[in-house]
Amino acid sequence: METNLDKTPQHPVFVTQVSETSKRCQTNTSPSSPPDERFVNIADFSTWKAKLLIMETLINSKDSTILDLSNKITDLTKRVEQLETELKDAKIASQAVAQVEGKKVDRPHEQIEVLNSVVSEQRERERRKKNVIVFGVQMSTKTSQKAQVADDTGLIERAFKAVKIDVGKIKYIRRFKPNPSLNRPPPILIQT
Repeated sequence: METNLDKTPQHPVFVTQVSETSKRCQTNTSPSSPPDERFVNIADFSTWKAKLLIMETLINSKDSTILDLSNKITDLTKRVEQLETELKDAKIASQAVAQVEGKKVDRPHEQIEVLNSVVSEQRERERRKKNVIVFGVQMSTKTSQKAQVADDTGLIERAFKAVKIDVGKIKYIRRFKPNPSLNRPPPILIQT
C-alpha cells in the first residue's frame, strides 16, 4: 500500500512524465489529471537514474582534472617565482663582479670605442701586410714628374722580374716625398 509520503520528491520512487518532443522532465501533479499521466514507469526512471549517475561521474572527473590543473599551476607559479629570485640574485652578483673587475658595467661606450679602434687597426694591418717599401733607390734626374714615375716603375718592374715575381700583382708604385733634412733618397712604396 502506497502512502502520499512515498510520492514526494525526496523519496526515490517519485517519478516524472517525459515529453517525447522535448525530452525534458515535467511533473504533472494536477489532481484532475488521470493517474497514468501523472507518473512515468519505473524502467524510464532507471534510465534517467543511470544517465544522472554518468553525468555525476563526468562532473567528478572534471572536478578532479580541474583540481590537478590548479595544483600544477600553483607549482609552476612557485617555480617561476623561484627562478625570478635566482635571476635577481645572479644579476646582483654579476654587477658586483663587474664592478670589482674595473667597473666594466659603467663604461660600455668606452669599451666600444676601444674595440672599434682595435678592429680598425687590425684591418689596416691586414691591408698593409703585402706592401713593400724599397729604400736606397736614387731618384731620377728627369725634371717632369711623369718621367720620374716612369723611371721608378721601370726599375721596380725589372727588379721584380730579376727575382722571378709576377709583375701583374703590383697594384701601384709610389715614391714618398723627399725630406730636405735627410741626405738620402725617399723610399718607394709598392702595394701588391
